[in-house]
Amino acid sequence: MDSSLFSSARPSAGSRQPSALAILASEPQKAELRRSPLFEDHQLIFTDDLSHLVGQKADAVIDLLFEPDPERIEILSKCLPTAIFVNSVIYPISAIHLDFVRINGWPGFLELPLLEAAGGSENSIRKAVEIFDSRIRFVKDVPGFVSPRIISMIINEAYFILDAGISSRGEIDIAMKLGTNYPLGPFEWAEEIGLEKIYSLMVVLSGSDALYTPAPGLLRGLKD
Repeated sequence: MDSSLFSSARPSAGSRQPSALAILASEPQKAELRRSPLFEDHQLIFTDDLSHLVGQKADAVIDLLFEPDPERIEILSKCLPTAIFVNSVIYPISAIHLDFVRINGWPGFLELPLLEAAGGSENSIRKAVEIFDSRIRFVKDVPGFVSPRIISMIINEAYFILDAGISSRGEIDIAMKLGTNYPLGPFEWAEEIGLEKIYSLMVVLSGSDALYTPAPGLLRGLKD
């Protein structure tokens, strides 16, 4: 992992204060947030309607169902100057709104002890740190962050191995879990995250680097 992708702007642990967080999320995402150490000290205010985020008496607004369409961005911008977090693994903050913070909200990642993020303005980063303290880690504002890039590459390579007839899905999953102590094998990870998310990220990344070209089996799996 390239350590230069991480910023050094992390405060000391222990200074975080509980915050009220207004969150738009699916039911699986809500369940994940309730299990997450990142959110255990905060008041979680869930809503199923984007418009309900506007005017909420909260310290931050979090849109885990975010899509980068202009109308959605305009609605969210009405919540400013409240801190705004959007789940956007693929689209950089420079293509969304510089006063937002994008986070890695892929399935499984919200349960980790650190929240991977990228911010545009210094003010948005400052607000994010006030809420999550040392539990948020800012990386460069690039498609895929760091962790999703790595996991997606592992999954893609697993599909190349499967396509070559070297091993089966089950054997590859077992080999990765036993050999690297990963909690999940690449195909198990793909099922949890969603192949469409993996494929979409690989397509974007392969536009500038052929190393990320999606495996044929990955595309077939998406169509099945």
